[in-house]
Amino acid sequence: MTSNLGISVKDLINKGYPVVMAFDANDNFKSQSLKYPYIYKTFKADNKNSGHAVTIIGYDESNK
Repeated sequence: MTSNLGISVKDLINKGYPVVMAFDANDNFKSQSLKYPYIYKTFKADNKNSGHAVTIIGYDESNK
């Protein structure tokens, strides 16, 4: 993923910067996020009812 500045998220994290992201969420997100680990992949645009923000501070290339 690349920012609108042409810098990738990984580059920013590697330079020590936290990356803040936000996305729309729906009831599916609320119920599934209680299960760990969970990767939120599905979203129906007609059913959005909230948003969620996260701060990315690291990543693990070996755990794809």
